[in-house]
Amino acid sequence: LVQTGTQRRLRLRPGAVQVGRAQTAQLRSTHQSVSRVHAEVVVDSVASAAEVSRPAIRLIDHSSTGHTFVNGRPSAGRGVPMALSDGDLLAFGVDPATYRVSWAPVVLSYSSRMAPPEVEAMESVARAAGVFVTSDWTPVCTHLLIEQLAITPKLLCCVACGGTPVAATFLEAVSATGSAEELPDARLHLPRPPSGVDAEYAAELSAYLERPAPRRGLLDGVWVIFAARQAREALALPLRHAGSHVHFLAQPSLAAELRARGGPRAL
Repeated sequence: LVQTGTQRRLRLRPGAVQVGRAQTAQLRSTHQSVSRVHAEVVVDSVASAAEVSRPAIRLIDHSSTGHTFVNGRPSAGRGVPMALSDGDLLAFGVDPATYRVSWAPVVLSYSSRMAPPEVEAMESVARAAGVFVTSDWTPVCTHLLIEQLAITPKLLCCVACGGTPVAATFLEAVSATGSAEELPDARLHLPRPPSGVDAEYAAELSAYLERPAPRRGLLDGVWVIFAARQAREALALPLRHAGSHVHFLAQPSLAAELRARGGPRAL
């Protein structure tokens, strides 16, 4: 939910979120036109944390006045579930605070080298927290689980798409966050700096972590010639995410010449 006045994004976990003046309400109002237990927003669980899919969301009006509104219209009636869609605007009583339904899933990409028992445990935690996990990097991914920064194809995909690299403690923090609360600050769960040969890029990676932003058009119109098949297979996906879609694999004779002359720019 997005609170329209402040633009605060309140993440909904699977389960019921209570709206009202009661101390137990997650969406709490002090306006007298709002009942103590005015309404509930119910979010269904997803079948699997490994498949990104929008859960069903329903609004149930519990007010005695019927002053619960969706897009300016009264609810379906007291106790009657009403399906919500992306973009719906919710209002309660005559409280000026309103909320907009916004589907913005948290999708964590993890290492394909994780052991199956670890993956199973992680998926269980993620499903309960209402987030998704995948061993691939896809355009819907928002975060990359990585304990130490290293220049890998998956990290390059993350940077091209504007994702945020985080340590495993980020998922723990998301799991500990209640419903209708803001997502934990990823900057408190950053991976360790790179080491070895990748340490040369520590400053650039640190600057990116301060303000992640997509770079999908960075290589628009750029053609890439690979001298080795292994390099093409490793880098083709990050290059596509950055906008480069034309890739060639040089014949062995040309590849040898490229290496001898110091790369394509020498030709």
